Amino acid sequence: MEQPHALTTAAHGRAVGPGAAALAVDVGGTALKIGLVDPRGVITDGLTVATPAAGPGVEDRIVGLVAAAVEGCRQRHGHDAVAAVSAVVPGIVDEVRGLAVHSANLGWRDVPFEQKLRDRTGLPATMSHDVRAAGLAEFADAGAAHNAVMITIGTGIAAAPVSYTHLTLPTTP
Repeated sequence: MEQPHALTTAAHGRAVGPGAAALAVDVGGTALKIGLVDPRGVITDGLTVATPAAGPGVEDRIVGLVAAAVEGCRQRHGHDAVAAVSAVVPGIVDEVRGLAVHSANLGWRDVPFEQKLRDRTGLPATMSHDVRAAGLAEFADAGAAHNAVMITIGTGIAAAPVSYTHLTLPTTP
């Protein structure tokens, strides 16, 4: 298994809001960005690792890297440093069912990613669409206008439109 390497980021030390200590995970097409957020909402530790190559079992390799990050944070900061895991993933996401429906970049379909995180880490876990989550954070932090759209271009491309301060969510069939 790949071993995570520590990385200092611009977000290190930035308060993101109060809540339970959690590991925040951004599953990208080329890299996993992982941050430990303490109960005050301050990012206290972080690392980046290469996203495993797409193909069969990629979700299990990603979950294994997250579990290794949980363990590493607990070793460095104490067992209670991580009380939950929250991940954002690319592609088509069914947040209600915790399902990664499809990601061309990762080569997965109908992956119960949220449950896999819970099973492997033994912690409460949530998941969301990466750009939807980023849009919510950016619009809340910036006090966005009533109508706005955030477009990200990375390994893939996606948008998060806001209409009258409500994120416009796609419907799931």
